[in-house]
Amino acid sequence: MTRRTRKRDPDRTAVPLWAFLVRIWAHCQSRKAAAGVILAACFLETALFWVVPVSFRSLVDNVLGPRDRQRLAFVLAALSVAVVVAALVSIQRGRLYAHLQSQIVSDIRFLIFHKVQRLPVSYFNTVPAADVLARASGDLAALEAALVMSVTWGLMPALDAVTGTAVLFALDWRLALIAFLVWPWCALVPARLAPTTTTESYERRRREAVTLDALNQAISGHGVVRAYNLEEHTARGFLMSDGDLFASGVRVNFLLALMDQSAMIGMLLVQVLVIGIGILRAFNGTISIGTLAAFQALCLSVNTSLLYASQYSRDVLPARAGLRRIDEFLAEPDGLADLPLARPARPLGDVLEFSGVTLTRDGRTVIDCVDLRIRRGAFIGVVGSSGAGKSTLVSLLLRFEDPTEGAILVDGTDLRSLQQRSWRDQLGVVFQENFLFDTSVRENIRLGRSGATDAMVEDAAKAAEIHDAIVRLPRQYDSPMGDRGRLFSGGERQRIALARALVRDPAILILDEAGSALDPDTEAAIAQTLRRLAGHRTIIAVTHRLDSIAHADLIVVMRRGRIVESGTHEELVCASGVYARMRERQQSARPHPVDLASGAPTV
Repeated sequence: MTRRTRKRDPDRTAVPLWAFLVRIWAHCQSRKAAAGVILAACFLETALFWVVPVSFRSLVDNVLGPRDRQRLAFVLAALSVAVVVAALVSIQRGRLYAHLQSQIVSDIRFLIFHKVQRLPVSYFNTVPAADVLARASGDLAALEAALVMSVTWGLMPALDAVTGTAVLFALDWRLALIAFLVWPWCALVPARLAPTTTTESYERRRREAVTLDALNQAISGHGVVRAYNLEEHTARGFLMSDGDLFASGVRVNFLLALMDQSAMIGMLLVQVLVIGIGILRAFNGTISIGTLAAFQALCLSVNTSLLYASQYSRDVLPARAGLRRIDEFLAEPDGLADLPLARPARPLGDVLEFSGVTLTRDGRTVIDCVDLRIRRGAFIGVVGSSGAGKSTLVSLLLRFEDPTEGAILVDGTDLRSLQQRSWRDQLGVVFQENFLFDTSVRENIRLGRSGATDAMVEDAAKAAEIHDAIVRLPRQYDSPMGDRGRLFSGGERQRIALARALVRDPAILILDEAGSALDPDTEAAIAQTLRRLAGHRTIIAVTHRLDSIAHADLIVVMRRGRIVESGTHEELVCASGVYARMRERQQSARPHPVDLASGAPTV
């Protein structure tokens, strides 16, 4: 199975670092107090961190030389207090930041979930669900990892490096100028590698989604794979996508390692240069031994902090690529939105009308100038071959999409001028493939009407001809359904979905191939129930099984997006048109009972 993949802009494969930081800071705006305390704690920790190496100069020149025990005791006491204060501040900062970074990730996760709910239904016809899951799992996990490390491995080392460099200039500005050479080295060399690394990181995240989709299809189609001995075929497909992911991972990891090594090499070269010039100056007496020792210790600390900061800038690249993918998803156009002046929909009073409705998708006309009047309380059957446009009519009626031309009128009011939620409150829908949640039978039915009592749930189940099957279960209505209702047969899932629609007590009941998974006896029982309900509500039944809508008030026959015939069952049969030919084909395809004595079919 092939799916459409979206082209990416190679020049915009990751969020720039500054934009990444701005986005993260924007999520902190609603929590300014916590963010302010965290930043203040970081500055205080940095100041206390540098007390130890700075005090080393005083210990060497003013304590060890004159052997001043009183000063030694004072310096050690001050250092001990600084360590205790730094530890307390660090613990409090860690507690606050753990909550803050978890909240940021939770906010973005909810944005993804909320976006899923606002996307048009057609989005998932072209984009695999695994791609969305990859953004909510792998991409978000990369972002979370960057946030977890951001203070300890990003902000704190950066503050340490800046403060340490200032202290180096205070100790000896000549040596500090040499030590400062490490800054442009760490900034420029990794920056040259960053664009290629970000591009490869984005590609790696994309290929992870492709591999996840291959695994997801293997799970979803497990029965087909086993039945048709497709293990080798699916394994080849998975190995190809996993091989692409492997190659991309090698390139990304090598580039990341190269960024680390380039920074390390520069730091070592500068460190050797500082040691050599510092010792020469100590020989000449232009710098004290204590100053040189303190400077060397500080220089090593600055280099270590810079190394940590450069490593973090490297480690944040996958997060930047992940954030780009998340942003791309969040930027997808939403489904249809209510008009600014849309008003609540009133209950259907008289007639629902398709007036010159035409729908064009990707340059192809799928509904072509359809006119149809549906009186309140009518039972309407919609039939036609596959691809005739039957389910598209349902999509338009549910307002999953709007007509390109024409309008759907509810008692003379354009459906586009009504609020979608209030309109859908009047509808009960049973799809050909119904999604059932991993909860109890009772709760799955009650989802159709949140306030439904147990008695209402059971009445709906009886109307859907599923009550008897439910009460035979060990836990009856409290029985779990399993993932997507897998613990039940296809026909049982369809009837539970019908019960979910009926408990809603809808003004309009829409059945989109709802009987496709039912056996003839159950379908006949449900058809009788629908005939009984038809006087109380409008029923629109889309089907290819003509027997189920033979008693409909009106049957419309669709072909290539048009209504080519309409009338009652008897009228259409007498017309000897498309409907009559469909009926003949279905009757001839129906198996005849066999005479057990002779083995010949009976007529």
